Amino acid sequence: MIPKSPLSPRQAEALGGILRGLSDKEIGAEMGCTPDTVKVHVKAVLYKFGARSRTEAAVMVMREAMRLPCPRCGYVDGGDNGTKAD
Repeated sequence: MIPKSPLSPRQAEALGGILRGLSDKEIGAEMGCTPDTVKVHVKAVLYKFGARSRTEAAVMVMREAMRLPCPRCGYVDGGDNGTKAD
């Protein structure tokens, strides 16, 4: 699932923290901002993905990542299912 509109750099940073399972406090420490500011970025990420939770957004991103062709062999899902990307 591609977001409704591109993520800002700060939203992408927050999403990276979500994908690593970090709390707002931990993400804020990495980004140099408060947990309340992180919540604003996370809320924007959820809206852009149409997700109801951080977990749902993370699952959407991971599912999309698994559909990308392998840069080494060109197959989707590492070639195990025999599906060659177009």
